[in-house]
Amino acid sequence: MRQNRARSLLVSTPRRVLLENNLFSSMMAGVLISGDANFWYESGPVTDVVIRNNTFLNCCTSGHDQVPLLITPNIMDIKQSQGCLHRNILVEGNTFHVFDSRVVEMISACQVRILNNKIIQNQDFPAFFPHGSALKFTHCQVDAIRGNAYSGTGQAEVVMDAKTRLSEFDNNAGFDSEIKKETVNQTPLRF
Repeated sequence: MRQNRARSLLVSTPRRVLLENNLFSSMMAGVLISGDANFWYESGPVTDVVIRNNTFLNCCTSGHDQVPLLITPNIMDIKQSQGCLHRNILVEGNTFHVFDSRVVEMISACQVRILNNKIIQNQDFPAFFPHGSALKFTHCQVDAIRGNAYSGTGQAEVVMDAKTRLSEFDNNAGFDSEIKKETVNQTPLRF
């Protein structure tokens, strides 16, 4: 899926989802998982998603506040929420070719595993957010971030808010070993 003006793929089903062996290249997120409880009210949570062996190629060329893989509940005030909306998400064996620093952002997701992915930073386009974090989690439960590799400028940062819990962070090449803590962002992401 390439040269799409919006995201490549919008996932919003409680059924099992397998995204495997695809190419995503679009002006916004390559994959957007959104439980819309804010505007359209058209979808709810995902409960079993595997994103495996895909290539994300220079997504987010529009400059909108998005990342190649974006998972969000799309609600205005995340600090009021209890528990997680999305569950059981495996991101494994993907290759992200990115011109920007931001790669994955998840909000209100539990049972998350990010395993054996490659992030390759290029200079195909000027970066919109050169000081952003490669992986960012808000109000999540992350079971594992393991075996990932980053090659690019500096080290890849991982940022989590105070409500996010991380069980395992191991064997990630090119990543800063210190997990950054951040307050909950009150500004909703733009879609």
